[in-house]
Amino acid sequence: QPAAIGVDILLAEPDRDQAGTAELASVLRVGPLVLAAALTPANTSAPEPKAGISVVGADPAGALPRFRGAAMPLPELREAAAGVGAVNVIPDRDTIVRKVPIAFAVGPAENSTLIPSFDLELLRVAARHRRPP
Repeated sequence: QPAAIGVDILLAEPDRDQAGTAELASVLRVGPLVLAAALTPANTSAPEPKAGISVVGADPAGALPRFRGAAMPLPELREAAAGVGAVNVIPDRDTIVRKVPIAFAVGPAENSTLIPSFDLELLRVAARHRRPP
C-alpha cells in the first residue's frame, strides 16, 4: 500500500458526465491521494488548505511567492482527496526552473493564506498514512 499518491492533473472543471465525477470522487476516498491546484494572478477567493501550516517566529508570507487566487479541484473531488497542493513553479530570469517553493501565499498581504506545494502536501499525507513496519 503506498503512503501517498500524487495526481498532478488539474481537475477544476466538471466532467461532461456528472456520474464520472462522482465515480472519481469515490476512488479518491479509497487511498491517500493528493490533487493539484494551480495558483493564479486572477483575483479569486483564497483556497482553503486541507491542513494548516504551523509557523514559528515571523510570518513567512512576505518572503513567499504570492498569488491572488487559485484554480482548485472541483469541490466534490477536493473533499474526497486526502490533500491538495500547488503545482506552480517560479522560473529564474533565464526561464529555467532551478528550485520549487515549498509553500505559497495567496490573497492580500494583510490576510494571506499559506498553501503548501504539491511536494509538501504529498509528504504531509504520506507521514499521516504511514504504517509502522
